[in-house]
Amino acid sequence: LVMLGGGIGSVLRYLINLWVPFTPYPFVSTLSANILSSFVLGICSSILILHPERSWILYLVIIGFCGGLSTFSTFSSEIFHFIRQEKYTLLLSYVALSVCLCVIAVTAGYFLSRKFVS
Repeated sequence: LVMLGGGIGSVLRYLINLWVPFTPYPFVSTLSANILSSFVLGICSSILILHPERSWILYLVIIGFCGGLSTFSTFSSEIFHFIRQEKYTLLLSYVALSVCLCVIAVTAGYFLSRKFVS
């Protein structure tokens, strides 16, 4: 299940990366993948709390899919790239956006799924 979910998440990450040529900033694909992964993780966390017997969600979606989709190592590399280029305003904006939007996405996914899953 982890391998299947990881494969799907990795392919989706690649497809999101193909979207980059249409944006002026290459880090947008990383930010998008991390927000989407956080949202899905929030939904699945809510489902697991309500239905702990659905442990397959942990392995297939949270560990596999979200692990393959989210890109913390790429995020870290992009931050280092901003440091090397001395683009500190962009660095701080990117870190703040990433942390805030991903926490909002997890929270939104969690509470949204609570409305539909009982």
